[in-house]
Amino acid sequence: MELLKEKVVTRMVSGYYTDIHAIYGDNEIVIALDGEILEGEFPTKQLRMLEGWMAIHEDELYANWQMLKEGEGFFKIEPLR
Repeated sequence: MELLKEKVVTRMVSGYYTDIHAIYGDNEIVIALDGEILEGEFPTKQLRMLEGWMAIHEDELYANWQMLKEGEGFFKIEPLR
């Protein structure tokens, strides 16, 4: 896989929705864990990479969301390499 000059940075925010917020350069996106884009835009290549990462780590993402919702913090998820 080609190395990207900029990386995709993701974060999960404690709240009602099961979503993640991702930033790539000047692009920001909020995407639900089911894949629905809630806000923003991403370049196609980075969006596909993000969707693939989310599919690989689906169980971990839902576990993190549950922990955040219950005020228990979160654990780090392995980045896409």
